[in-house]
Amino acid sequence: MDSNFKAEHMPPKNAGNETWLMDGQGYMVASQDYKTPLGGTTNKIMRSDCNNHHAISQANHNRGQLTSTGIGGCACAGHGCFIPHSTVDFQKGKHQNLGHQIATNPFLSILQGIKIQPGIGIWHVHGHKTECFTRYAPNFIPGSGNVDGKIMETLWSTLNVISPSTQGMATPHQQEVLDFQMNDSNFLKMIRMSSALQKNYKAAQKHQVAVEEAFTSLNDTLPHELQDQWEQEEQATFAKRTDDPRAMDIFNVQLQKAPTIKLIEIDLISVPKLAQHPQGSL
Repeated sequence: MDSNFKAEHMPPKNAGNETWLMDGQGYMVASQDYKTPLGGTTNKIMRSDCNNHHAISQANHNRGQLTSTGIGGCACAGHGCFIPHSTVDFQKGKHQNLGHQIATNPFLSILQGIKIQPGIGIWHVHGHKTECFTRYAPNFIPGSGNVDGKIMETLWSTLNVISPSTQGMATPHQQEVLDFQMNDSNFLKMIRMSSALQKNYKAAQKHQVAVEEAFTSLNDTLPHELQDQWEQEEQATFAKRTDDPRAMDIFNVQLQKAPTIKLIEIDLISVPKLAQHPQGSL
């Protein structure tokens, strides 16, 4: 799931005369079915607790000359195919707090007992603060997996070849053009999938051996008591991370900075002088 803010759309000249031929029959959702629940959502601009990223600022910027500031969609992480009837246009920008959006929308709800683990993809986490890496990166979330190039980013790069030319189209025409491009992308994935999977599988097998050898050689140098201690600390940290993400800071590399020249000079001055070793001068 990701956003694309290059697929903007300007207000149509004759909105009342637009004719829909396949509204909601492709990858874009049905216009009216999408706008109905959207009207019940409060547009509360929320600032990130981390850095003020360009994508968030661009999405939340008030641009009255546009009917939509971009699109958002979903794709299969395994094969990189667009999911039918899952792409929407953004009427109010990009919201960061999923829980707030669901709580304020009468059409959405989450089943009781389901816990959502916040995370930031590897593609974006390095643009955040240093502590965000251990708190939210998928590398530290048990059961999560990494995909090649964050699938949606690779799909947007090809879709953006045509999306700028759709900005001034009528709304149905824009939807049909984007549907056609996403369908063509899925078709190319289908006919090229076997060769790509074979290539990636062979590469994965080759690198797996090297990674396992490197891990084994490093792991064998550690005492068993220290390994058991680290495993217990890891389990305790994962149990607390949902309520307190700061617990994940234990995985940060602990580095002690070298003392500055000024501190070294102060330490040397504070050392008591010994009578048998008089201080010289230049």
